[in-house]
Amino acid sequence: MSRHRPPPAAPRGGREGSHEARLRALGHLLDQQGFLQQGLCVLEVDGGFEVQALVVAAAGEAYGLAQRGETIGAAELGAVIARLPALP
Repeated sequence: MSRHRPPPAAPRGGREGSHEARLRALGHLLDQQGFLQQGLCVLEVDGGFEVQALVVAAAGEAYGLAQRGETIGAAELGAVIARLPALP
């Protein structure tokens, strides 16, 4: 007879390594940098994220959309997590 142990519970709250904390920090950075929600593509890469998205671009007096790519590293995420208030 074999016993199966349930997988360990994921870290909760504002812990730096939790999915919740990392994605919350990513959302904060995306909002600060003006990324739009439409057309957003996020890939996890080496502890950080590669983001491709649309941003509002001003060209003279006209506004339009432009594609933008950004790499957000693990160190940058950690700094934002440390600044954000702890989750309930």
